[in-house]
Amino acid sequence: MPARSATAPRLASAGLRSLRLMAAVAAPLALGACAGMQGEGGGSRPDLPLTGTVWAPDPAAPGAETSRFRFHDDGRMSARGPCNRMFGRYQTGVDDLPGSLRFGGIGATRMACDRQKTDAEMDLIDGLLAARQAEVDGNRLTIVTSDGRKMGFRAVDDATAPDPGKDMQ
Repeated sequence: MPARSATAPRLASAGLRSLRLMAAVAAPLALGACAGMQGEGGGSRPDLPLTGTVWAPDPAAPGAETSRFRFHDDGRMSARGPCNRMFGRYQTGVDDLPGSLRFGGIGATRMACDRQKTDAEMDLIDGLLAARQAEVDGNRLTIVTSDGRKMGFRAVDDATAPDPGKDMQ
């Protein structure tokens, strides 16, 4: 079992808040039409890779519009929440479940933020810690949690996304 970070007690107390806000963050991806799941000729686009792609919550909960994260080939995850930088580890293929995904060791900086941003950030972390499965469909990523919630994300072209070479050392 992965070691829990210093944020673990705060994460555990955010459970009810998570259910409420994750419903907003986890709705099926609505904005994917911007990049399009289908080309104008009706053909579907190939799936983007899980690693290297910059993902944003879609739709984003209030306060989380600027959140971005990416998976790296070496098993690290880096993220920029509405207020803090986050980092952690992930594993795929950890069980027989197709698309299995687990996160661990998630930590974050501790900047002072307004409550809406802090709540949105904590809910995102709670959802990632509860992740059990991931599916990429075109430019959309759906993460399913242990209790069946679906967290929706869309691929974005964002030069401000976290870079582990600079931001996550």
